[in-house]
Amino acid sequence: MTKFIYIDDDPESYYKIQGFENEKLTIESQQHKDSWEEQLQSIKNKEDEIDGIILDLKLDDLPNLNGHRAKFRGTSLAQEIRTRQKEGILKSFPIVLFSANDKVSLALEKSGKDLFDICIDKSNINSESFAIYTPQLLTLASGYKKLLKTKDIKESLNSDISFIDSRFLSELEDYQSSPVHVHHYY
Repeated sequence: MTKFIYIDDDPESYYKIQGFENEKLTIESQQHKDSWEEQLQSIKNKEDEIDGIILDLKLDDLPNLNGHRAKFRGTSLAQEIRTRQKEGILKSFPIVLFSANDKVSLALEKSGKDLFDICIDKSNINSESFAIYTPQLLTLASGYKKLLKTKDIKESLNSDISFIDSRFLSELEDYQSSPVHVHHYY
């Protein structure tokens, strides 16, 4: 079973994420924690149980059940997670942005979007998009696990590499020393 955590400030939006779930994928929804430090510790505490995180961009619109508004956004949290993954403090897992497209367009440049493996427009979610994104979530989680297990290019590609252009293999070797979230570019 693959498990993602969905972090948002709006508990009313949790119903939108349920359509991604199936017999292979579960998503635990939660409001943001009271502080940045508590949020990161919560993720660290669950890192062995989860295969990825889904974040809303604007975590600071609504207070959580304790009455606290987040003093951070999804991009800030994603950046810190990526930094800690690179440092080996957190295991590598996919991070997905689940936010209204207009908010993403206004708030993020390309470098901000690069923190996320995929971006899903919350405002246009429907049964067709569930059928598209659920397999992507499962494949992302599976791909991360596979890339974490090996740095061997032949094993990563699961094929005979003797017929592959050496320039391409050289580029892949450079990526193999990068954090896992960078690998999705090849």
